[in-house]
Amino acid sequence: MTIDDLLERHGAYSLERQDALSEFLGEHRWDVDVPAGTVDFGAGRVYPIQLIGTESAADGSWLWAWANTSSNLPPRLLESARRIRQVGEQLQVPELLEAHLGAGTFDPHVLGLIASGLMSADAYYLGHHGGGAVLFLIEGAPLKPLLKPSVLRMNTFFMTFVSSYEVPSAQRALVAYAEAKGCRIQATGSRVDCTDLAGDRLTADFDELGRLVRLSADAGPDRSRL
Repeated sequence: MTIDDLLERHGAYSLERQDALSEFLGEHRWDVDVPAGTVDFGAGRVYPIQLIGTESAADGSWLWAWANTSSNLPPRLLESARRIRQVGEQLQVPELLEAHLGAGTFDPHVLGLIASGLMSADAYYLGHHGGGAVLFLIEGAPLKPLLKPSVLRMNTFFMTFVSSYEVPSAQRALVAYAEAKGCRIQATGSRVDCTDLAGDRLTADFDELGRLVRLSADAGPDRSRL
């Protein structure tokens, strides 16, 4: 399996959770307290975190948190990073196994989307600072009310996802997204129909390479669109 396969599987739903985080935080500051294992976004919004890795401003490289032996990081903050490494070992994904990734060989947001999906986190946060950036997962943030189950909302986020990231198959990506959202899925050849609990339907057509050709959402009669 490749890093692109993991993005295909987890990226769309993780992207929706990122939007929920952005809506929840609005204008904010951030401050990580490593000994406490928390991030403070201000206004009393303090949540537990899991450290995933860092990007260096000096050379643009990436260092996984599990490989950061010089910072004496609390082991409890590395549990997710170590589990992600285990996934890398099981699936033989080089990017999840190598302690360092060179500049230009990775996208921290791709790593964040994948990490968030693999660990079923609320969301990820990429915090930029003078020395580069730190990527961590957030736990316990009240984002669920912002994650609407409607496939009408999926329409927007899936279009954003496939236009922003290249994945081996947009068709498989939509199926994975719909499964994560709890939709009923019917796949017939190059067409995928996703129906949510309210009966609203998302229909997508793909070409022979799994690329998106058409995407449409259909709300039931007398239902407002989200």
